[in-house]
Amino acid sequence: SKLENEANVVAKQNFRFTITQVQLITYMMDKHGMDFSAMSRDPKNHYQETTAKLKGMVTRFISIPEHYAPYCKERGLIAPSEREEEVKEAEEESEGEDESEMVEDEENIEDSDDGSGSDEEGSES
Repeated sequence: SKLENEANVVAKQNFRFTITQVQLITYMMDKHGMDFSAMSRDPKNHYQETTAKLKGMVTRFISIPEHYAPYCKERGLIAPSEREEEVKEAEEESEGEDESEMVEDEENIEDSDDGSGSDEEGSES
């Protein structure tokens, strides 16, 4: 039963192109669009990939969101999602809070090291 449960788990796709492959595919898509025969004749096709192989690579590239989403965003094909903008705003707000806490801590340190010998000011906070 444990073995059956493990066998029933769907394998997650984890294939990713290398950086060099991503650069080649994005270059080809920018220059030739979806003209795979032109891609196969391109001088930068150093590995002499065939038309069918390039079509498969581009199709697979498009099917992997981790590759295709940044490609589209860089070219303005899709706008950043609202969720991503919310995350960025939350990160900026939390960074601002961290900085203000650091300033308060520095002020407390300065107050306690003023050399006056009285600890009344530092004990109020």
